[in-house]
Amino acid sequence: MAEGLNLDKIRDFLETGKGKAAVVGVAAILLIAIGSAAYLMLAGGSSKDVQPTGPVAKQPASKAGSVATGTPEPMEPPVAVDSYAQEQFRDPFKPIEETTAGVVPGYPNPVQPVASGQAGAPVNPPSSPPEGPPESPPAPPAPARPPSLKLISIYVSDGARVALMSYGDTQYRVKVGDRIDGSSYQVVEIEDGTVTLLFGDDRIVLSVGESITK
Repeated sequence: MAEGLNLDKIRDFLETGKGKAAVVGVAAILLIAIGSAAYLMLAGGSSKDVQPTGPVAKQPASKAGSVATGTPEPMEPPVAVDSYAQEQFRDPFKPIEETTAGVVPGYPNPVQPVASGQAGAPVNPPSSPPEGPPESPPAPPAPARPPSLKLISIYVSDGARVALMSYGDTQYRVKVGDRIDGSSYQVVEIEDGTVTLLFGDDRIVLSVGESITK
């Protein structure tokens, strides 16, 4: 009977404002306690899993201990470092010095000079032919043009007709049967106003004022 009364008192107390505040306070305390315990558990577990990332310095052995025992300390052999690997880590701001042969100091030269006459020596390429078509020989001089023959006039002298003709820069007075000097023209007939000539097998008739070139 007493327990029933206590439960009723507790229920009545919780329904009051003070009772509700007490319940909220107790719940907050429990949440804080649970959160603190979880944080401590997580922090402790993470600190155990963390391992050192850098190399662990090796502690040199005590000299006094070595003297006391009489055993010399083992010496570690020096580590060989490739000179070419060292040159790879050069200063990027330092200008590259080139020799007269175009080789960068410190770097391997991939191309070695080959003496003339040995296998692999460069061969001079054949000279290229001259550009453009070959020059043609000069054209032969054109043959000289023969002078023209012109009938200037016809007149009568001593009862015979005479023809005044020019051949080139020279004038001639010719009669029937005459030949113009230095040409193949021969006078065969002289009439009023015309002269008939033979030029080889050709028969030519010229009137006064006309000219011909053969």
